[in-house]
This record gives sequence, structure tokens and C-alpha cells, in this order.
Amino acid sequence: MEQNGGKVGTSLMAVASLDNLTSGRTSCKSIWRKRNVRSSTSLSVALKGLYQVFSNPMGLFVECAKHTGMSLIVVPYVAFAILVLISGYLSADLEMRTLLAELQRQGIDPSGLPSKSLIREQFMLIRFLMIGNPFVVSGILSLLAFLGGLKQDWLKILIMTLYGEYLFGIGLLLSSLFSLQSDNLVPALSMAPLALSAGLDKSDILTICATRVELFFVWEVMIVSIGLRVMFDCPRRTSYLLSFSSVGFISVLTIILI
Repeated sequence: MEQNGGKVGTSLMAVASLDNLTSGRTSCKSIWRKRNVRSSTSLSVALKGLYQVFSNPMGLFVECAKHTGMSLIVVPYVAFAILVLISGYLSADLEMRTLLAELQRQGIDPSGLPSKSLIREQFMLIRFLMIGNPFVVSGILSLLAFLGGLKQDWLKILIMTLYGEYLFGIGLLLSSLFSLQSDNLVPALSMAPLALSAGLDKSDILTICATRVELFFVWEVMIVSIGLRVMFDCPRRTSYLLSFSSVGFISVLTIILI
């Protein structure tokens, strides 16, 4: 009897351990399924965001606040980097020719300058440095939010900034295409027409500044301010101030460099 009882006990323990193993495998599978669903959902939100940032930016940032995942960072960043590099490749020759023509106009002998290929590489280097803009902007924005005592999440700030920079990248590409067509580096999508329609002269300092400010730069500032209001419940005035102080500073610096 005791031997039979021992055998039964051993069998029950084996069944229990088998049940635990099976339930463990099932829980692991369910966890992986949940992760796959989350990653696919974040990828879907990230891809939709590439056009939703134009049509419904508020809805985009509502979805970004709900979901987390590397897709929300990788997708807009890769799109931004591709746009910047393509625009740099297209406009590098025109930028070089414009620089040489300006030096000749000023009476400076360009023979003492580096070779044309080296100058072209320097222009492309500036574009490569621009790829790091989103991380610098998000860092500045996080610092300003911390100093202002606002709620902050660096990853969400980075996601919000990346979609804003993606817009700026589209503006760079369009400007490069229009510049190639007109053989002129003046931004084709600048705010100069507004200054001229207001009755200002072309030589006026405000008109000159408006010539260097592109429509997509203003659009980027607005998009990031919307993201601050939606994702961090930031007041309207504060959101515009933070957006212009971070995104605006880097964008103006980029416009000056290129």
C-alpha cells in the first residue's frame, strides 16, 4: 500500500510539474504575442504618422502618447535622414557654384580655395551633421521643460521632435528641387512673398530675414507645439515658447549654415 501511495504521489507531482511547464510555455507565448501586437501597432502608427502629420497632427500625437516602441523613433528618423541626404546631394553642386560666383563677384580669387570636389564634400558634411538635429533639439526641449517644471518624457519628446524634423526635411528637399529648376539658392518656399505683399522693399532687413525663413520651418514649430499640448498637457503659450526656443533655434542655425 505504501509503495502504491508513493507511486501515486510521484505521478501527481510529475503531472503538476508538467502542468506548470505547460502553463509557463503558454504564458511565454502570450507575452511574445502581446509584444508582437504592440510592435506591429507602433509600426502602423509610425508609418501612418508620415502622412498624418500633415492631415491630423493632433490625432498622431494622441496615438503616440498611447503606444511605445522603437518603430515610432526609427521610422520618422530614417525618413528624415533620407530626405536630408537627398536634398544635400541634389543641391551640393549648385551651392558650390554659387559660392564660387559670389567670391568672384567680390573680387576674391577662388584659385586659393580647396578643390571643387573637396568643397562639395564639405557641403555634404553639413548635411550629415544635420542628421543629428532631432537629438539636439529633443535634448534642448527636455532641458527647457525640466527648468520650467513641466512633466517630461525624453522618448516622447524625441518622437514628437522627429516628426517635426521630418517636415523640415521635406521642406529642404522641395527647396533643393525648386533651386535646381531656377538655378538659385534662395528658398523657394520662403516667407518673402508675405513681406513683399505687406509693402516692404526687397532691401529691407525684414524682407531679407523673411527670405531665409521657410514655410516648413514655421510649420515645424507649430507641429512641435501641438505635440507639447497633446502629449504633455502643456499650455498653448508655453508650448509655442518651448517649441520656438528649441526647434526654432536649431532650424535658424541650420538655415544660416546651408
